[in-house]
Amino acid sequence: MRKTDGLSGMDGALSGIAQRQLTGVLSRRLAEEPAIVLNGPRTVGKSTLLHELADRSQQPVIDCDDPATRAAVRADPGRFASGPGPVLIDEYQHVPELLDVIKAGLNRDLSPGRFVLAGSTRYETVPQAGQDGTTVVPLDALWTNRS
Repeated sequence: MRKTDGLSGMDGALSGIAQRQLTGVLSRRLAEEPAIVLNGPRTVGKSTLLHELADRSQQPVIDCDDPATRAAVRADPGRFASGPGPVLIDEYQHVPELLDVIKAGLNRDLSPGRFVLAGSTRYETVPQAGQDGTTVVPLDALWTNRS
């Protein structure tokens, strides 16, 4: 059996008070920053956190892990990266073209709360164009030690 510290459940996903606290932190950061990237390994709670924000902001989550959604986003990334914020995109790394569209949008408007991206890629592998104007929240730092 694995030790836990109250931040994550048996599968490593964030739960309980940690999830609620992170949702609040994310909401506050979104009031200050135009774009936020939630980065970390699988099952750490990125999608759950994104859905919590979606519930609070009454915005949909664009799930690029879904093959049909991914194909639609690839066909017209501008359509999915526009509209009232925050634009919430899960597994953004599956559609790298989104980063160019988001960068272009941020070049025109750096208003806070425009984009929240969640993904399981290493942030260093994201093209520099996609990194400008973003705050990175590395959720893997919250993972418990496995023993």
